[in-house]
Amino acid sequence: MQVSRSATKEEFGNLRIDATKDAITQTKFDELLNKLQIDDFTEDEKELFQSIIQDRSVSQYEFDSLNYEEIVKLKQLISKSDLEGNYIADSFVMFSNVTMAVFLNAPNISDDETYNKAVFNAIKKLNLSQDDSFDMVKELGGLIGEQEKREFENRLTSEQYDAGVRYKSFIGQDMQDYFTNRLSELREGYANTTDEAVKEDYRKLIKAYTQIQSEYNQLKYNNNSQLEQYTRNTKQNPIYDSDVIALYEKVEDKYNQKDKDEFNKLLEILGVDDISEEDKELFIEIIKDKKISNIEMDNLSYQQMKELAKIVTRFDENGNLIKGVSASYNSKIEALFSTTRASSDDKFNEALYNTVKSMDNIIDIYNFLMPILNHINERLKAFDEDEVGLVEQDMNKVMDELIEKFYGYYNNPKYIDSKEHYEFKIKQYEDFKEYYNQIKN
Repeated sequence: MQVSRSATKEEFGNLRIDATKDAITQTKFDELLNKLQIDDFTEDEKELFQSIIQDRSVSQYEFDSLNYEEIVKLKQLISKSDLEGNYIADSFVMFSNVTMAVFLNAPNISDDETYNKAVFNAIKKLNLSQDDSFDMVKELGGLIGEQEKREFENRLTSEQYDAGVRYKSFIGQDMQDYFTNRLSELREGYANTTDEAVKEDYRKLIKAYTQIQSEYNQLKYNNNSQLEQYTRNTKQNPIYDSDVIALYEKVEDKYNQKDKDEFNKLLEILGVDDISEEDKELFIEIIKDKKISNIEMDNLSYQQMKELAKIVTRFDENGNLIKGVSASYNSKIEALFSTTRASSDDKFNEALYNTVKSMDNIIDIYNFLMPILNHINERLKAFDEDEVGLVEQDMNKVMDELIEKFYGYYNNPKYIDSKEHYEFKIKQYEDFKEYYNQIKN
């Protein structure tokens, strides 16, 4: 019989704070186990977990002492509601460090417990920073949509739920094949990029997946003889049978379609109607986690970046951010977005985009880009606001004027040692103008 489940944000919001002010005594802990109908804890485990959560907080020291199996059991006690939607107050426990998220999410990744444990062990050894931990949670599929999770688990039979079936990011997949293929993709991406920041992100992911693969193979070796290993690798987790996989795929298809419908409605609101179906799917995936990564940026063409710029971080007529289009991104990506709308000359913007994308240092990017953008804006000030969007400028003339301006700085420098800087800028803009004309012609 299902007596509890993970609480929703709404159910947590209904929690009375005064219900969590008292420590979780041994009596309270026994009552919690009884309420959750958990009867497979040993006496040592009861003592361990009660000592950890009695102050309703898990310290870094306490967390570091737990292995994968203990984390799985601890999660059975945390943030639960009963089937009537009442938050169970004594399941309210806080974690002292946000980097714990990647470990807490490890059991959610797949129905292959060996893979989940390998992820847990590997990430512990990698000792990631806070930002890298969150990126790794998203990369490994540990962030689970609450709606999909709820619908999937509510449609399970009592027997399936009580057997331990839960919503995972990957159900019914061969995880050995998954990370072998993922490593192949990452190595290909690393070989094909020249951006050092992107290379560093690829290096981090390759290192993580290589560590996971090593842990996975070691766990398999320790747990199984060669024959048992072969047998286990060629059959699915028995509780995640064909019925469970079919239900999972049905729920996933439903919410994938829902994402597409919401995205199409968003495009309609934004007045964007020239995006291909393939790019729509790509953009849905990119903005789903509210963040645009270096690797995602590096894989976008100029036209795709131009399309994405029409969507991300748009405001309505009242200056309010339009729901569904907010995403964080770094300064280089912001600069790349600005190149796609620098002028009315699409070939000029493409030349700007390619040039900025080839640069690694953000200072160098701004030193190159800002004089061009500022000069274009200065020229547009001669027109009325309503006319600005209609103005077509001769971008060769724009660049000639900018180069002439730097010649003026070069011939009359404020400081004698700045002549070398101006000489570099003149050469840089002359080379860019030549590149622009190659693209244009």
